Amino acid sequence: MKKKTKKKTGNDYPLFGFRLDPDQKEDLSNDLIDILDIYNGDLDKYEKKYSKKDIFLKALVIGFKELKRRKN
Repeated sequence: MKKKTKKKTGNDYPLFGFRLDPDQKEDLSNDLIDILDIYNGDLDKYEKKYSKKDIFLKALVIGFKELKRRKN
């Protein structure tokens, strides 16, 4: 018999957040949508689309590496 697993909710995942000015949020949101369109525009219909979270996390990881490299 297959073991039942509890369905995860949003509260089961850690949250990372920070506050922005309304203009900063608007600029970031627009950039995020533009980049999301670029990444998802070249996909075949069977390929998994990127989410906003995927793009935002990739940008943070790449940006942090670049900031560290520039500082050293």
